[in-house]
Amino acid sequence: DQSQIIQLSFDILGELIKFNRANFYILSYYLADSKEMNEFMSKILAKDSLVDSNVLLRSIILSNYFFDKNDEACERSPDNYFSFKCKLCKLVKGKLGNIFISLISIISPDSVNQMNISCINSALLILTLEYMKGTLGDFLNVLRNNQTKEVIEGIENFKNLLIMWQKFYNFRPKDAASLQHSTTISFNILQQVAMNLLSKDPNNIMSLYNFIK
Repeated sequence: DQSQIIQLSFDILGELIKFNRANFYILSYYLADSKEMNEFMSKILAKDSLVDSNVLLRSIILSNYFFDKNDEACERSPDNYFSFKCKLCKLVKGKLGNIFISLISIISPDSVNQMNISCINSALLILTLEYMKGTLGDFLNVLRNNQTKEVIEGIENFKNLLIMWQKFYNFRPKDAASLQHSTTISFNILQQVAMNLLSKDPNNIMSLYNFIK
């Protein structure tokens, strides 16, 4: 099946480059031509491709986080960070808000299955990494300042998806362990961020219930 082959190819590529600067260099070498890079980006960012490509995107987003963390520990200036010099890393980082909105808009609670629940995982991971950087409030404020119909409907949809996500993993500890292993992020942190996002406390700046004002 062509769709399965495409998804498997993206998944393998994601595993090959995850946390591996050398392989990011190799991939960037093959995508050095602007036309090829744009074509590649359009394929992995297209809404109808995200179920297949989101694990690859997750690998790039995760790698950006850990590359930046390492470069910061080495006291490098931001313009010397690997993620700033790597064109692929920089492009994904610059489109993070759009990627998040697309991920939370392409599936509905009625259509969640074993294949596309990875889109919820990727969307939650984006917010979790922002939380770990201490910039989640800023990330959500950018979305608040751009309250298009797509953003508002996406956030409303994401609330319901997160409720389903909690129920799904509450009864599947092996799947929770697998998610933790693949992301290297503690499942407890992912769970805590999800709980905060679903909090109805009016003072909780992370709460999606306070998103639309």
